[in-house]
Amino acid sequence: MSRPIEIEDEIILNSARRIFLKHGFKASTSSIAKNARVSEGSIFKRFRTKADLFVAAMQAEERDQEWILNLQSGTGQTPIREALYQAAFGIIRHLNTLMPRIMALKASGIPVPDMRKVFGKAPAIAHARVIHDYFQAEIKQGRLQMSDPDIHAHALVGALGHYTICQHLFAYAPVSEEKYIQELVEIHVGGKITGLAPEKTARLHSRLKIRL
Repeated sequence: MSRPIEIEDEIILNSARRIFLKHGFKASTSSIAKNARVSEGSIFKRFRTKADLFVAAMQAEERDQEWILNLQSGTGQTPIREALYQAAFGIIRHLNTLMPRIMALKASGIPVPDMRKVFGKAPAIAHARVIHDYFQAEIKQGRLQMSDPDIHAHALVGALGHYTICQHLFAYAPVSEEKYIQELVEIHVGGKITGLAPEKTARLHSRLKIRL
């Protein structure tokens, strides 16, 4: 009995993704077919060209965004720190999935006029909107106080993106992923933030008054 079409498509895409990420666009469709244990003809029945297969393989799966459902379903119930820890780990996992694919797509030379057709809405914007909505919901329930949830959301997501970019482009991480996320969450919802010492603040205010 033949395999269902949906399963065969997934097998082909998974094999294509592994091989393309390892060898780039130069990888042959015959090697992908061999890895997927299907005929090369089966690939081209589903994908018109090798470029179409490559772009489809680079797309992110829906399960990469499970953290969004978990965050939304836990609003008003899950402790805020715990919810944000899990959301931040989910964002980094998603970015770790996307970064190699974006880099491979750029390196392939395949013209993609609109990257949103491959990866959807820009991850930074989409992630920040989810975090902003979560902050707003928790503020309405009286569980969180925050002066500007939109800025906090973009700052949080931007810092996670920075960490991921440093890892992928420069093989650099200032601290472990867990430590980074813990400190980041504390800055945004735990009030853990540095500032000028009292005497320095007084001097700054004095200088500003003189200038005014």
